[in-house]
Amino acid sequence: MIVDSNTNPKRGIYYLGAEAIEILKEQNSINLFDLYHQLNKKEEISMHLFIFVLDWLYLIDAIVQDNGEIQLCS
Repeated sequence: MIVDSNTNPKRGIYYLGAEAIEILKEQNSINLFDLYHQLNKKEEISMHLFIFVLDWLYLIDAIVQDNGEIQLCS
């Protein structure tokens, strides 16, 4: 389930995905682990949840992976 009413909204993939997009807007492309560390500074997040957020962003065509770098879709 993507939306969980029992979870703090800041722990949801919609919020965390928006935070990841904000980081990506500041940089044209970023390494997976650098993105994780920057997002983790804003909101404490496990690697498991981070990968789930990236999967969701990829599925909705918000991000792409190119040569090991993550970029926003144009």
